[in-house]
Amino acid sequence: MISLIPILILEDNDIDQEIVLRAFKKVELKNPVFFATDGAEALTLLHGTNTIPAITPCIIMTDLNLPKLDGLGFIKEIREDNFLKQNIIFILSTSARHQDVKQGYDLNIAGYFLKDDIKEIALLLKNYLSLNQFINEN
Repeated sequence: MISLIPILILEDNDIDQEIVLRAFKKVELKNPVFFATDGAEALTLLHGTNTIPAITPCIIMTDLNLPKLDGLGFIKEIREDNFLKQNIIFILSTSARHQDVKQGYDLNIAGYFLKDDIKEIALLLKNYLSLNQFINEN
């Protein structure tokens, strides 16, 4: 049986979280989904605790504007952590600023997407995961 890689989404807006879940359901993306409302909470989920197992490796989708530890700060932490740096990270944001996009790619993200059409992003993610699984099997 093939195990599905978890998806961790950093999003502090409850409505946006629900929109993401609906989009994943519409494209039949069946991977387990975890939410964190800021980078600090996400780091705890990724490292795990005495009572909660770590959810790494995983696919990470992060917003940029988050409380406590923002998206770019979170990505920097991930890239400096030998245990976590192998995780694949996408930015999912409302910001189309060139500086934000450049900073993301400078931190080795896999993609930068605007939140305009979350269903298309969900479909792209599903295709990415299918292709990755195919490559790993062959």
